[in-house]
Amino acid sequence: MTALIGPLAVGGSLLPYGAKSIFAWLTGYFTVGMAKLSFNIIVGFAAQLMITSRADQPLFFLFVIGIIAPFLATGLAAGGGLAVLQQINKAAEFYGSMAINIASTVITKGAGAAGQKIKPGG
Repeated sequence: MTALIGPLAVGGSLLPYGAKSIFAWLTGYFTVGMAKLSFNIIVGFAAQLMITSRADQPLFFLFVIGIIAPFLATGLAAGGGLAVLQQINKAAEFYGSMAINIASTVITKGAGAAGQKIKPGG
């Protein structure tokens, strides 16, 4: 599903106003991958625990895979995806304000230097 929404995100990013939706889409794509990785790690831990456990605990592995692992993996991926999106937004805000400060400094210093070279009556 996330891959099919990609062209909409690219089209939305080409609009001259608003936030760039490609960043949100890439974060969502990253989050899906992180959820799959988290789920596989949790299932691996549960399998390792089942192998080393006694024979009277046969339903523990099924309980973990069926109930605990999907919720835990989704929570971990959502938190990680949200953190990545916040960092992207902070970086964009920082570099945007830095570019504005540099541009205004160049423009004001440039106008000041031109004003000193063109003196009235000089």
